[in-house]
Amino acid sequence: HFAKGAISSVVTGKLKPNEQERWYRFNAAAAQYAIINIAPLTGTSETANVGVLHMPNGKYDGTKGGIIYQGCLPATGEYRLRIARNLMATHGKTAGYKA
Repeated sequence: HFAKGAISSVVTGKLKPNEQERWYRFNAAAAQYAIINIAPLTGTSETANVGVLHMPNGKYDGTKGGIIYQGCLPATGEYRLRIARNLMATHGKTAGYKA
């Protein structure tokens, strides 16, 4: 999702009422600095605010909403970002996000 030479990227999306999560992938090198922030998407009644970053070394890190990861990436390879709705705070409506 990065344009050639870019240092940042923004993705937006919506989870339909029957969808629980969406996955994104990106490649990065060890020691690259990353900030991943999940924010509400204007015009949606719910927010998919749970983010978990799965790393090439098998570890993962994440939390609910806001900045879900900030720091130097630990390994070179493919990273997978899972964005999901908070099942404890959902009302079964479309959940949007901007990351």
